Amino acid sequence: EYVEGYFDAIHHPLEDEGVDFWWLDWQQGTNSDVPGLDPLWAVNHYHYLDSGRGDKRPLILSRFAEAGSHRYPLGFSGDSSMDWPTLKFQPYFTANAANVGYTWWSHDIGGHHRRRKDDELYLRWVQFGVFSPINRLHSSVNEFMGKEPWKCAPHIERFVNEFMRLRQAMIPYIYSEAYRNHKDGIALCEPMYYGNPDAKEAYQVPDEYRFGSQLIVAPVTDPVHPKSGLAPVKVWLPEGTYTDFFTGRVYQGGSHLVYRAWDAIPVFAKEGAIVPTYTDREHNDLSCAQPHTLLLWAGDGQYDWYEDDGETNAFREGHFALTRIVQKREGDTLTLTIAPVQGDASVLPSSRTLTLAWQDVKSAKVVVDGQEQAYSKDLTLDYDPSKGLKVVLTDVVKPAKPSLRDEVINVISRYQQGNKYKYVRYTLFSKHPTKKLHGPKWMVGPIDELREICDAGPEENAKK
Repeated sequence: EYVEGYFDAIHHPLEDEGVDFWWLDWQQGTNSDVPGLDPLWAVNHYHYLDSGRGDKRPLILSRFAEAGSHRYPLGFSGDSSMDWPTLKFQPYFTANAANVGYTWWSHDIGGHHRRRKDDELYLRWVQFGVFSPINRLHSSVNEFMGKEPWKCAPHIERFVNEFMRLRQAMIPYIYSEAYRNHKDGIALCEPMYYGNPDAKEAYQVPDEYRFGSQLIVAPVTDPVHPKSGLAPVKVWLPEGTYTDFFTGRVYQGGSHLVYRAWDAIPVFAKEGAIVPTYTDREHNDLSCAQPHTLLLWAGDGQYDWYEDDGETNAFREGHFALTRIVQKREGDTLTLTIAPVQGDASVLPSSRTLTLAWQDVKSAKVVVDGQEQAYSKDLTLDYDPSKGLKVVLTDVVKPAKPSLRDEVINVISRYQQGNKYKYVRYTLFSKHPTKKLHGPKWMVGPIDELREICDAGPEENAKK
């Protein structure tokens, strides 16, 4: 009777006014009339069942109620302290929760309470939140703890806005990975030793994780050096070739020490990666009818793009759309095949607008379903999902490696240091561009990274 009154008299009227789901907080403990029953576990159980009444898909957010409780809620990791050590722990926490099957964690992005305001810390926290299961900015009720971007310095606000819009755009990818989690039990965020259990290096990058099947993320969890304006991040990549999502820099598998300014974090896509996104980053329409963009990296790859109505349980009866996308590369020819939709084609519009955006193709000849077309980095097409689409790129030209000389000049130019000092250091580098420099890590480290990924060219050319 109590449970019925709890829902019928208190919660259902509020849901009728527009409340979508409940966040259960402060219910954990041992006080219960039923011996051994954690009240939070019981509340999660009943709330989850009630939220799924009718044809509504159940959803709640809750504190941790011990192992096994994750079958019900999105997890809430607790009130986070607003400091760098707390941020540094969260990527490790989130990825390793996959070891006990708890795959959907929600953190107080930006920090909940205590410590002091730090715009750089806030930005790095948001960047991690964009590449985590639940991106929920939250703080205590203190007016001065708010996490609105416009309460930061203008450049921080701009970066946060860009990353928040990126999160919105990536919902089709995250949603497809959520279906993979539902169907196969594979977490959105996994430690690097998943898939590479025999590689000792995979256990030595606790802050790095797989973000779905197509991306690897290594959030920045330390402040930038005041002189270089760059923050170091240790990463390890499995065998293969990877392109950084933000910088376009190309890396080979192995261990790397990379450096990033405030506007980016290390996110890597392996060759052949396919990431479906929304084209429009300005609005909140999440329907399948929205124009979509496939972010593509040339190579051999495959992706199953999942879509449904986003609200009901109709997907359990087969009312969902699954679109298989395959990339194949042979020499300088790249073929993209979008198969006819599987499942319920009525979930999708009869004609949809799709932009193909290869991130690492400079030029090519294009044939779309047998018809020649001019190549564009953002190739926008209309097609019938029930029939599929085939696009062939020939004479594919990938971007050349950047000039080591130009990249080094660009990096050193940013150093907050005397111009004479910078000139002397660059002169030493130009005389011996392939030899290891001596000096402070904040200066030498970024140049070492550039040596790995740039075209050094002949030594005489570098001297110029």
